[in-house]
Amino acid sequence: MLIISEHKFYVQRGRICNTIIMTLCETILLCTQS
Repeated sequence: MLIISEHKFYVQRGRICNTIIMTLCETILLCTQS
């Protein structure tokens, strides 16, 4: 059970990191285009 909950935690962290990276990339693209 502990391993499963740890895996879920890492998956959630990964999703949060991906969202932050995507937001940063979009912001950089918007700044370079304008």
